[in-house]
Amino acid sequence: MMSRVKMIGIAGLAATLAIAGLARAETFTPIASAPLPDGTIAESYTVTFDQGNSSGWHYHQGNVWVEVVSGTLTEDRGCGQPLEVHEAGTAFAENPGVIHNVTNTGAATVTLAVQGVGPACTADFNDLVFVKGPRCNGGGNHPLRAPKPLCQ
Repeated sequence: MMSRVKMIGIAGLAATLAIAGLARAETFTPIASAPLPDGTIAESYTVTFDQGNSSGWHYHQGNVWVEVVSGTLTEDRGCGQPLEVHEAGTAFAENPGVIHNVTNTGAATVTLAVQGVGPACTADFNDLVFVKGPRCNGGGNHPLRAPKPLCQ
């Protein structure tokens, strides 16, 4: 169980990011967070986006698996790459350091069920790193991964 102090901290972080315009997710609901035997952290949570809302450019410090429970989510990795559309009933994975932005491009609310495994420093749902946009190679057509994750 998450302590009341942790819950208040998560709520405060979400409010701060929303005020700063960095996170536009309508709701973030933590489910569980626990250490694995190797010291990494396994976490699960849900995120919902109202129509037209997006996450903002970001990357994850660990591996993340996403199930689209409802709605239509469009993923943009920038650098001229084709958009990826994820419909309800599908799933996708994100590798550490892959910069992307996801947007609810459908008419219904998007609900995501997310599971992730990251470095120990990502405990307490501290996996996301917000950035200004994608990093493209010299030709501009292939996205580059983010620099080394902040907490490794």
